[in-house]
Amino acid sequence: PSFAREAFKMGGLAPSRVNAVNEVAANAFLRGEIGFMDIVRCVERSLDKAESGTPSLESILSTDLEARETWRELLVRNRASYN
Repeated sequence: PSFAREAFKMGGLAPSRVNAVNEVAANAFLRGEIGFMDIVRCVERSLDKAESGTPSLESILSTDLEARETWRELLVRNRASYN
C-alpha cells in the first residue's frame, strides 16, 4: 500500500505524520531494532491518529515533533515484540 498517497488523500496533517513516522521507523530498521516490514506497520498505525484541518507551518512542525517523539518511545518500549 502507498501510505504517502493515502496520507495525501486524507489531507490535513496526515502527510506530516506519515513522513515523521516513516523516518523514525526507517532509522530503527537501519539500526537493526525492527524488521523491514515493521516500517509499514508503524506507518499504517500512525494514520489512525492523523488530524484533519488546514495545516499551518506551526501545526506541521508540531505534528512532526510529536509523531517522532511518540514513535521513538513506542519503538523503545516495544522493541522486544518487533525482534
